[in-house]
Amino acid sequence: MPNEDTIGRVVGETNASNFQFTVEDGEEPAVFEYVKLKINDEENGERTEKPVLAQVTDIQRRDPAMEDGTPIEAIETVSEQGLNNTNTIATAQVIGYLSPTGITRPRHAARPGTPVKKAPDSFLEDFVTVDRRGLEIGPMLTRESVTAELDIAGLNRHLAILAATGAGKSHTAGVIIEELLENNASVLAVDPHGDY
Repeated sequence: MPNEDTIGRVVGETNASNFQFTVEDGEEPAVFEYVKLKINDEENGERTEKPVLAQVTDIQRRDPAMEDGTPIEAIETVSEQGLNNTNTIATAQVIGYLSPTGITRPRHAARPGTPVKKAPDSFLEDFVTVDRRGLEIGPMLTRESVTAELDIAGLNRHLAILAATGAGKSHTAGVIIEELLENNASVLAVDPHGDY
């Protein structure tokens, strides 16, 4: 590919919420990885190119020589000869771009052919950290070098932590409580199960 940071290009039908991109061999991102692309969007009545964050939600691989109905003998021959015609397509969900009011979802779709890059840590940090007092809740799943934070000002009313059994709700609540206490906040925890 011409730009070594580029891992793929937008293909097919796109919309403002999702897009697919074909992936360069050896550059396949993992599901939940973050990518960056540019989308033209309107701001103050003017169309400008915005750097947009998206998250990979699915990866599909396809080899036209190994479609449904292809005889097993043909598949074995192709495999034994080391022929690789695999095409990898990733699906990504658009998160948005940074604007003066926060994270803004674009109202326009990405253009097919647009380069897609792995989001740099510094770009991702702009979305998951806060400028003022932030509570560190831990590293990102796909980027341990990037720490996610909660805005302490957003916790002045109500907070819900929802997840399946065993997903880490009690641990997350404990981390948040510890961070609040380190920031001199008052905490009242009603704990009938003895988790804290």
